[in-house]
Amino acid sequence: MANHARSSNLRSHGGEISFPGGKFDSLDKNAEGAALRETEEELGLNRNLFEIWAQLPSLQGRDGKTAITPIIALLREPLILSSLKPNPEEVSSIIICTVAELCQEKNQAFTQFRAGYTLPVYFGQQTDDNRHPKIWGLTAIITHLTLNALIPDVYKLKLPFVKKIRRISSDK
Repeated sequence: MANHARSSNLRSHGGEISFPGGKFDSLDKNAEGAALRETEEELGLNRNLFEIWAQLPSLQGRDGKTAITPIIALLREPLILSSLKPNPEEVSSIIICTVAELCQEKNQAFTQFRAGYTLPVYFGQQTDDNRHPKIWGLTAIITHLTLNALIPDVYKLKLPFVKKIRRISSDK
């Protein structure tokens, strides 16, 4: 799974870790097309290198108005890090986490909120400056949902209390 730290120059969610993504473009036919275009624009990976596996249900953004539609895709070829061409206007750094790393208990945690819900948190590989990037928020929720869907027998993070995640109905 490739995440990236968004450029701190961006108006929305600057500096946060996220998957590639963004708003629909007039040329996008659907959420899959938008996800592939955004991945190509942000990371420089050709959209034709991906095989779409699934579209998860849309989730409500923290602004309460935005629908985020996660797309799960397989990169058909091994990732060569030197082939990544991050767009410096949108991406400040790239974080690569393997599924095996995300499934390790030492890289998992959760945050319990007073409002009565729990969200997953993941820690990426140690960086050159001795940090372990923290993956949280919707990026962590999407990671949690994806791992539960793809490898439920291997992925063992169970959140002690989960308030139902708000979905956006498809008829809006």
